[in-house]
Amino acid sequence: MTNIEIGDMVKIHRSGLVPYTHWGICVGDDEMVHLSPNNSENELDSLSLCLDPDMQVVPKRQRISGVAHSCSYSADNYLDGELPPRSKADIAEFALSYVKGDRNWKYNLVLRNCEKFAIWCRYRVDNCIGRQAETGIAVVATGGAQLVAGVGALIGHSVIKSKENKKK
Repeated sequence: MTNIEIGDMVKIHRSGLVPYTHWGICVGDDEMVHLSPNNSENELDSLSLCLDPDMQVVPKRQRISGVAHSCSYSADNYLDGELPPRSKADIAEFALSYVKGDRNWKYNLVLRNCEKFAIWCRYRVDNCIGRQAETGIAVVATGGAQLVAGVGALIGHSVIKSKENKKK
C-alpha cells in the first residue's frame, strides 16, 4: 500500500455483496483523483450510478486511505507493457486539471467508468475499455448464452414431449 507513486493508477479492492474495484490516479503523498457522484463524498454510493443513467460524477482529490476506508489498495499500471505512460508530472497535472476545472465526467458503467478515467489520465487513449468492463461484458455474454441454451433445451424438451403425447 505504500509503494504507490505519483502518476500510478490506484486500484481499490471493494468486497461485499458485489465485489468490484475502484480506480483513481495518485497525485501526491496519499492523494488521488477519482470519480465520485456529484452529491457524495465517495463512490461507495455508486449503486445510484447504475440506477440513474443521467447521474453526473465529478473528479475529486482525496486521500487514498480515506477513499479506501478499510479496503486494500495498490498501484496497478497493468497497461504499461502495451501503452507508453505519460510522465508522472504530466499524469498528475492532467488528473488535477479535471478537479480544478468545472468538468463533469458523464459516467457510463462500461465505457466511461472510474478505471477508464484512470486509463485516460495515464495513457491518453480512448480505445481501451479496461479490465472491469471486459469482465462485465464477458459475464453478461456468458450469462446470455447460458440463458439462450437453457431456453432452447426447455423448448426442445417440450417439443419432444408434445410429439410423444400426440403419438399416444
